[in-house]
This record gives sequence, structure tokens and C-alpha cells, in this order.
Amino acid sequence: MRMVITGLVVSNGGDAAILDAQVDVLRRALPGLEMAVHDSAPPVARRLYPDLEVHPVLAAVTRPRRRRLRGLVPWLDRRRVLLAARAWRLSPGVAKALLREAEREVVRSLAEADVVAHTGGTTLVETYDLDPKLFELEVASAAGATLVLLPQSLGPFTNRDYMVRLRRLLSTAALVLLRDDRSAEHLTQVGISTQAVEVVPDIVFALAAPSAAGRLRSAEMPARPRVAVSVRDCEIFLRSGDKQRSYEDAVGALVVDLVRRREAAVTFVSTCQGTPEYWADDSAIALRIHQRLPEDVRGSTTVDRTRHDHSGLAAVFGEHDVAVTTRMHAGIIALGAGTPVLPIAYEFKTREVMGQVGLGDHVEDVGEVTDDALVAAFDALLEDLPALRGRLAVGVEALRARAHGLDTLLADRIGSTRG
Repeated sequence: MRMVITGLVVSNGGDAAILDAQVDVLRRALPGLEMAVHDSAPPVARRLYPDLEVHPVLAAVTRPRRRRLRGLVPWLDRRRVLLAARAWRLSPGVAKALLREAEREVVRSLAEADVVAHTGGTTLVETYDLDPKLFELEVASAAGATLVLLPQSLGPFTNRDYMVRLRRLLSTAALVLLRDDRSAEHLTQVGISTQAVEVVPDIVFALAAPSAAGRLRSAEMPARPRVAVSVRDCEIFLRSGDKQRSYEDAVGALVVDLVRRREAAVTFVSTCQGTPEYWADDSAIALRIHQRLPEDVRGSTTVDRTRHDHSGLAAVFGEHDVAVTTRMHAGIIALGAGTPVLPIAYEFKTREVMGQVGLGDHVEDVGEVTDDALVAAFDALLEDLPALRGRLAVGVEALRARAHGLDTLLADRIGSTRG
């Protein structure tokens, strides 16, 4: 069987961890699976994953973008690509003649796949332009591939065009894996009801260490804790530079309190750093916060600017006693290393996923954090931690087991698929 995973951005360390877990689970589910990935930055993906077949996402090689160019020309351009996809298996020569040279590589990859899976994560939300992602799935469907959505959060949807296209695509999907009930509600709200939908854990829980539950259950908080802090640029979600500054100031105030009151050692570290090709560098935000700290506090803080894969990041979090995480997958990886977390949410996914592990009452909203509120939230987490540890241990181990078990579900649903 050949599978293509679309929609990837492995320059983002959280997306890379998702891919690592997906590859592991899929290869256990489907022995002998031939796999290719479509990524927004192929040179980075090839460098990080030299053993995988890598192609660009379709949007990188085709013209049409509905929001930027309307009218007959983009409509015809789309029809041309869709027609080529439909023709590929029966008349590849005709299909190639319809396509530009750069398009052939990507359309061939989609057309020769038995299964095309949209990667897990949070890409099907209207914060981003969904048109190119949906179009790539439409081309895959036109070519005859079986469609799958790997574990993700999606919606809510207000754009009528997106809703119509999603209804059409998901009505024929073999499997739609969602990370939370709220995403399932978002599909129901727009009339998408399919037996293919399953609510499952975030697949990165499959990477959790077997020892994580034991550490979460039994570790003690030292008098001088080691605290890891993950920050990011949230302005795209906050839609306000002032709110971004308030968030950064709140994190800075927490670090000052940690160092002065608790004599903590603080390390800024996150999933999206150390990859210059990527638009976001969390360590740049961390450095900005660090530079604003009082001199006596800066001496007890470190900014880690290195790119870490999921195992390297788990090792870093495993050296800390607690983590404050804005990036959700930083939080999942920390929990998977046995380190409790104080999550800061910038999308609904964080509250949903962290609620599954027992941290629902300890999630802070990025748009509402203040200096005093974040300090109080950290205090509350530490106060609750003795009673919370057992629940966290059970939650992480349960999600790890269920994420590992996705191989059985995938084998059952798509194991017999052939083009």
C-alpha cells in the first residue's frame, strides 16, 4: 500500500513530533507501507527526514488561490488539475500533458497513492487559509485515493465554501480522527455526520515514555524547582500587539516570581526554534522576555535556542520539575517525559486535550493572562499537585495506551485499501 500524508510543516517542531508518531503508528498498523509526505518546505523536510519520500504541497506548485484571484481563469486552472488527476491512472500521458512540469511531481504522488491522509494537528481551522489544503484533498479524491484525516482539532466553520467542500470530502472519507469532542461538534454543526468519525488522543501521546506515569505519580517538587517555559508569538490569534505584549509581560512576571520567591532555575525552551526557514522562532520571543527581566533574575534563567526533535525535547523537559507551556505539543511532550505542566491556551485545542489528561482546571487563556493571574495560576498548580499527581499519571498512561492502539483502528479501517 502507498500512503501520502499531506499538509505537513515539519519546520514546526510540534508538527515534526506529530509526523514521528504518525510514521511509527502507521508502520505498525500497515507492515510494508510505502509512505510519502507533502510538506510546505521540502528542503527542510528532506534534511530532517532523509529516509522519507518528500514532495511539496500542491499549493506550492499550482497557481489557483480563490481569495487572491477570482473569476474564470482560476476556475479553469482548477478544473485542469482535477481533470489531470482523474485521468492519471488510465491515461498518464494525457494527465501529464495537462499539467505544468512542477505540478506533475505532486499530482503523480497523489494519483499513485492508495490512501491520502491529511496530517494530524490543527490546520483545518479558519485562522488559516483552508482553500489550498482542501484543494489538495479534492485532487487526491479525484484521482481515486481513499481519504483519511489523522488525529486533529478542527473548526468552527463559518465560511460557506469551506463547509460545502468539507461535507463533500468527508462524506466519502474512510476515517476521520479527531482529538476532542468539540471538533466533532463543529462537524455536526455544519451538517457533517459520518460514521467514519472517531475521537482519539493526540497521536504524540504515543511517544510518551513508559516511565512517564511513574515519574508523574511519585516525583516531589524540590524547594528550588527547575522550571521550563515555552512561549510563542500569539498575535495571529490575539489580533493585537498590545495583548501579545501583555502575555509576554505576564510570563516575565512569573519568571521574576519564580526566581525571587522560589529560587527557581528557569529555562526557556519550545518546539518551534532553531529552524531559520520557519516563520516562527519561539526562542526569539523568549529572548525578548529574557532581555526585559531584572538583572538579578536573568542570571537564573537560560534561553535555549537549539532545535530539538521530540526525543531531545523530552530529555530537556525530563530534567525539569514543572513546565509552563504555550505550545500545546511542548506540554504533551513534557507530560510524556513525566513533567507536570501549566498550559497556556491560544486555541480551544489546548483546553480540550489538557482536560483529557486531568488539567482542565489549570489551563490559562493567553488573551486573559495578567502578571498576578499567571503567578496565582502557578501557585495553584503547585498547591494542587500532590493530589493531582495520581490523576495525571493515570491520564497520561491511558492516553499513551490509546494512542498506541491507533494502529489497530487504522489496520481495521484502511488495511485492505488498494487503488
